Amino acid sequence: MASMRRELVVLIVGACGRIGFGADHGADAGGDDAAPVGRWASVVSGGLSTCGIAVDGTLWCWGLNNVGQLGMGDTTYVQPPAQVGTQTWKSVAIHAEWDDTDHACGIQLDDTLWCWGGNPDGELGLGTTDNETSPRHVGQATWKAISIGDSYTCGLETDGSLWCWGTDDDGELGDGGMNESHVPKQIGASTYIALSAGEDSACAVRDDHTLWCWGDNNSSQLGDNTNVTRRRPVQLAGTTWLDVAESSNAGCGRKDDSSVWCWGFGGSGQLGTGDEDAHPIPVPASVGALSTIVLGDDHACGLDAAGALWCWGYGGHGQLGIADIVIDTPIQIANVHATALSASADNTCIVDDQTRLLCTGSNALGQLALPMAERHVPGRVDARTDWTEIAAQGSTGCGLAGGHAMCWGSNGDGQIGIGDNADDQQQPGDIGTGYAQIVAGANSTAGIQADTTLWIWGYDPIDDDDHSTPIQALVGMGWTSTTVGDTDACAIEAKALHCGGINNFGEVGNGTTNQITDFVVPGSWDAVSMCGSTTCAIATTTGIVSCWGLGDRGQLGNNTTNDASTPQPTTLAAIQVAVGGHFTCALDASRALWCWGANDEGQLGIGTTDDSLVPMMAASPAGYAEVAAGDAHACAIRMDHTLWCWGAGENGEIADPQLSFRSSPTQVGSDTDWTHVATGNDWTCAIKLDGTRSCFGSNYVGELGDGTSWHTGFVAVP
Repeated sequence: MASMRRELVVLIVGACGRIGFGADHGADAGGDDAAPVGRWASVVSGGLSTCGIAVDGTLWCWGLNNVGQLGMGDTTYVQPPAQVGTQTWKSVAIHAEWDDTDHACGIQLDDTLWCWGGNPDGELGLGTTDNETSPRHVGQATWKAISIGDSYTCGLETDGSLWCWGTDDDGELGDGGMNESHVPKQIGASTYIALSAGEDSACAVRDDHTLWCWGDNNSSQLGDNTNVTRRRPVQLAGTTWLDVAESSNAGCGRKDDSSVWCWGFGGSGQLGTGDEDAHPIPVPASVGALSTIVLGDDHACGLDAAGALWCWGYGGHGQLGIADIVIDTPIQIANVHATALSASADNTCIVDDQTRLLCTGSNALGQLALPMAERHVPGRVDARTDWTEIAAQGSTGCGLAGGHAMCWGSNGDGQIGIGDNADDQQQPGDIGTGYAQIVAGANSTAGIQADTTLWIWGYDPIDDDDHSTPIQALVGMGWTSTTVGDTDACAIEAKALHCGGINNFGEVGNGTTNQITDFVVPGSWDAVSMCGSTTCAIATTTGIVSCWGLGDRGQLGNNTTNDASTPQPTTLAAIQVAVGGHFTCALDASRALWCWGANDEGQLGIGTTDDSLVPMMAASPAGYAEVAAGDAHACAIRMDHTLWCWGAGENGEIADPQLSFRSSPTQVGSDTDWTHVATGNDWTCAIKLDGTRSCFGSNYVGELGDGTSWHTGFVAVP
C-alpha cells in the first residue's frame, strides 16, 4: 500500500488479496547435523518442502513445515536439511503448498508404508483426521510405490494392486464415489507398474502397458479428449506405456521406445510441443528418448540415457535452471548430468553423477536449503540510500529512489512497467525519472509526474487493457493524488474525484455496477484510497470519510455489510485513509487510529477479533503519522518515527517472532528512524530517514525486492 505523507493531504492506498497461503507454519529452526555434499541417492521436490534420501538410506527433509510434513515431531521450519528419525528408506513423496493438507509418505527398506503431516481428509491413511508430525505406520501391507496429491494419496502394493485414500471431491480415489476415505481403498482388481498423482487427478500404467487416468479434468489433464471429471479410471490411447507423470493441469508419459507424449494445458509450453496450445489427447513432445520424466506445475524435465537434463515450459522463477522465461521446445540444460530427478511447482532438483544434490528455482521458504527468502524481522534489502517513497499492494512493490520510479514483485499484467509482463521481478526495475508520486495496485501501478500529469501501467482499468510501460491516463494536468484497485482506478484533480473501471460492486461510485471510463464523483475531495473493489475518500469541507463499492465485511463503515454504488458517509472525520482487504483504517486530526470491517486476524487493532461495521478507535494512544492497510494486517508510523504493526502474522508481515497475529498495534523493534511504510498482501516494506529500505514477510514472487526469492541455476544442497 502506498503511504505518501503530505503537509495537508495524505493518500494511503491499502492492499488486498493473498498469495493463496494460509496456515501458520511455525517459527524458524534448522537441523543439528546435515548430510554431507556428495552423499545423496534420490530427491523429491514437494513445492515448499523438499526431502532427499542419502546413499546410506537415511531420510532428510527441509523447508516449510506448517503441519509437520517434514516429520521432525514439530511444526518448525527446517534449514539446512535435518534427518527424519533413524530408519532407512527406499522412497519418499511430499506435497507442500502451505495448506493444512500438506503431507508426506515414504516406503522403508522393509517395504512398509509410513505417512505424516496434515490429515484433514484422511490422506495419511491412518483411519483418523489427526495431523501427525512424525512418521506413522500405515496398515500391515507392503508397498512398492507411493505418490501424493493435494489432499489424497495413492500407492501400489508389492503385488501391483492400486490403492488410494483421502479426499474424493473430484474423483481422486477413482472408486466411482464422492466420499473421502481415511484408510487405503483398493481401486479395481488390475495390476499396475507405475503411478503418478497430480493436484486433483492421477494416472497409472497397468502391467499390460495401458495407461489409465482419473479425477479432475478441467484442463484435459486426463488426456481422454474431454474436460469431464472422471470418478473411475479411463483408458488413454495406446498399449505401450512405460510410466507417467501428472501435474495440476497436464500429464506426460513415456512409451516403450522411451518417446515422450504429453497432454492437457500447454499455456506455458509445458507440453514440449513447440507451441503453447492445449492438447486433450497425448501428443509427441519435441524431445528425443528419455529415461525419466517429471512435471512441475508449468514446466517439465527429463533425463536421457546418458544422464543429460532436458527441460521445457515456464522458467520465470528459475525452475529450468536457465534465464529463459518460457521454452516450448525442450532444450538440453548445459553441463548438468544426473542419476535422479524431481520437479514441483517452481523447483527442479537432481542428484548428479557424483551423488551431489542440486536444486534450482524458488527458495521462498528455504526449499533449496539456502536461507529462506521470507523474512520475519525487518532487514535492509538493497544498498540504496535514496529511497523517498514506498508503495505496495497485492504482490507488487514500488517506490521512488534517486529521482527514479522503481517497481518489483508480481508482473503478470506488466505492472512493473519495464516492458515485460511475463516475468516477476525479484529486484527493483527502473521505470524512469520525473515522478513525484507512485502507487501500486494488485494488477496496476500509477504515478503522477512532477508536471502533474497522470500515468498508468500494468492493467489499465480505464481502457480495460494491459500496458507493460507507462502511458498517460486521463489527459490533462493538475492531478494531485491517485489510487488503483483490482479492476478500477481513481484520481483527484482540483478537488474533483475521477473514477473508472470495471465497477463490479459499484466502486466507481456512479450509482451503477456498469463499466465506465471516467466518472466524476459528486463533491469536493482531498484524498482517496482503493483496494480490491472498495473505495474510500475524504471530503474537503467536513473531512468525513465516505466509502463505496464492496461492503461484505463492513469495510464501508456505514453500519451494514451491503455493497454501495454511491459514497456512503461514515461518522469519522479524518486526515488519512487506507483501504485494505475487507477492512479500512484512518487517522483523525488528533492522530488517533480508527479501523473498521473484517477483523478475524485482529487487523482492526482494537484488541479483539470481532468485526466492526463502524469506525472503532484502535487499542493504542494517538500520535500516528501515517497508516497502511494490507490484506489482513496493517502497519503505521508514529510521530516519534517508531514502526507499529498488527493483524495477521503467519508470514512474518508484522515482524512477530512467533508468526502469530496481533490484535493491537505492537512496536516493531526499537528503531526510531522510520519515515514511510507500505503493506502488501502478507508483507511489509518501510523506509528510514537515511533513505534505506527494509522489508519483511512473504517473498514468493519477489515482494521484498531483495533478489532472494528464487535462484536461476543449480545450487548444491549440503
